[in-house]
Amino acid sequence: MMKTKWTRNIAWITASALGFVGIQAQAYQYEIGVLYGHADLPLSGLTGAESDTLGIGGDFYLTPVDVTNRPRGEAAFLAQATSFGVSYLSTDFEDDFTGLDEDESALVVGGRYVDVGSGLVLEADIFAADADGYRIAGGMYISDDSQVLLSWASDDESQVDELGVGFKSVTPYIGDSFLGLEADISRSSIDSDGVDADWTTISADGTYFVTPLASFGVGLGFGSGDIDSTEYRVFGELFLNDNVGVGASYEVVDYDEFDGEEKTWLLTAFLRQ
Repeated sequence: MMKTKWTRNIAWITASALGFVGIQAQAYQYEIGVLYGHADLPLSGLTGAESDTLGIGGDFYLTPVDVTNRPRGEAAFLAQATSFGVSYLSTDFEDDFTGLDEDESALVVGGRYVDVGSGLVLEADIFAADADGYRIAGGMYISDDSQVLLSWASDDESQVDELGVGFKSVTPYIGDSFLGLEADISRSSIDSDGVDADWTTISADGTYFVTPLASFGVGLGFGSGDIDSTEYRVFGELFLNDNVGVGASYEVVDYDEFDGEEKTWLLTAFLRQ
């Protein structure tokens, strides 16, 4: 199960890193980011298992992304931009109870295609190195600022498969502020090393963009089935100037069957031009 937890942590960190994007006064066409994450991992109620992750990645957009009158962190989403990206993450996992000390790495190559005329959205990611798997997704923009996606992900390393559907919207609020909402429901299964389990996860995140340059949010999720869990998180981002931004997040997942909590915090920094 520790492989499963490491893979889940890498996936969550990757998604968070892609979510913490940032800056440029009028438009940008590429972005580069670095991250550091730390996770305390439960194992049958025992403490001492933890991981540290370092990562670097970048995205390139086919056309410049206009940020005028848009929150910087969601400018590409609102512009319905097409992009390609690559990231590399290296994780050091240590377990004081078993004495295990190993390094894992993940190379993620992917992209997002949007047909602005019809609103069609297609996404794909390939996970290589120690994280061997893929994710594909397809859906539609149902309005200028809202989308619905159906996704399928498979991890050959941990033997975890996941089918999910998600909704996302970023809408104007008061003045130059915005409100963001993301809601997801997924069905997951694992069949590996004598573990055969199925579970459903429902989660939602809300973000308040105080200004186009600053935001904070909270999230909550529940898992039920062979693996029961409760998750909650807080996150935020701040743009220091037109070219540099930082982000931070903290997530806790409480697993009933492990009688323990998985705690993950993440720091990011990013550059756009």
